[in-house]
Amino acid sequence: RPPRAPQRPLRGSTVRGAVRVGAPGPSGPATPPARAAEHPSRVRPMASLAARDLRASRREAPFAPLPRAWCKAVAPHEQDAVMAQLVACLALTVLPCAAALFARAVPQRHLLGACYLVALEAVFLARYMLMLHYAAHRRALRGWAAALVRLALAPLFGLPPGLYQAHHVAMHHAAGNAWAGDASSTERYQRDSLLHFACYLARFAAVYAELPLVLIRAGRWALATQCALGSAAYLAAVRALWAYNAFATLWVLVVPAAVTLVALALGNWSQHVFLDPRAPRSAYGCTYNCLDCPDNQLGFNDGYHIVHHADSRCHWSEMPQRFVDRLDEHAGKDALCFRGVFFFDVGIAVFAGRLRFLATRIVDLDGAPQRDLDQKEAMLRERLRPVKGMRHRPTL
Repeated sequence: RPPRAPQRPLRGSTVRGAVRVGAPGPSGPATPPARAAEHPSRVRPMASLAARDLRASRREAPFAPLPRAWCKAVAPHEQDAVMAQLVACLALTVLPCAAALFARAVPQRHLLGACYLVALEAVFLARYMLMLHYAAHRRALRGWAAALVRLALAPLFGLPPGLYQAHHVAMHHAAGNAWAGDASSTERYQRDSLLHFACYLARFAAVYAELPLVLIRAGRWALATQCALGSAAYLAAVRALWAYNAFATLWVLVVPAAVTLVALALGNWSQHVFLDPRAPRSAYGCTYNCLDCPDNQLGFNDGYHIVHHADSRCHWSEMPQRFVDRLDEHAGKDALCFRGVFFFDVGIAVFAGRLRFLATRIVDLDGAPQRDLDQKEAMLRERLRPVKGMRHRPTL
């Protein structure tokens, strides 16, 4: 069983009967808590929800093959030991299976290839992508583990080495989901429309060509060149491997790339499906948080997406506490928070027209505008409309 990440009690709550203010963490010396921590009666209900994400057992690594000493050698922070265990899981399962398919060590049958694909996507896709996500923002791993994550494993999930970091960090976060600077922006779409999502998916698929152009417009010539050359080398390698073993290339590289493309597009669409028309490019208006959700234990607390956009360098283990410390900002800016649902749940519910169900999952923040169920549903519907008429100059 994967080891639990070290746990610290949430400040302003009664978790384990302790209240600690200003404790240091992986992000460095702690900053003074926000004003919300001065009002325990306002903090405790939200702290209780965040504490459930904090206290739950981590499930990012399906099993724990590495000794603790080896984890410490590749993970600078103790909380990132679970990442080292996940890399080891991938190295011991996915890499040998992919090599066996290419070496023709197993029968070249499409049923076997499909079994490999289903196991890869069901067990590892979300885990790997969210590990890559946080490793792109800060140096979570080093040595052989970092090399495996960014170079060896990325192509097995359909990503050219280095492309994700440029796309996500240098474009998406720098532009803040703004249409002019982010090729994956959701602003100008009617975000409950399947037709609009199909158009969005088509543009998302053009990342190999559009990302270098976006980076060039922002003056990032070196990074644009790196992306263009990396994508060209990746596509050339896929073509060469197809000539060597078309069966293995299909199931190990081509089909996983298609699945990853759809998953990333739907994931980003779902994370930025509700845009506050008053501040669609604010961290508090361009996304939402998912609290008390089992997927947070599978994906490095990714549900705290407002917290992540407000400070992308915040360590994943500190996000529940950061949410509690910044409750006043969340309430003052009418931030959207759900309980018990995750991003794909939200995206699918939007397409299915189940806004009333999502309205029942909204968490009422003390100090934010109070709405009844009908008003919440109307607010969600309003935040699905296209955002137009805003000017934005990329600052990548």
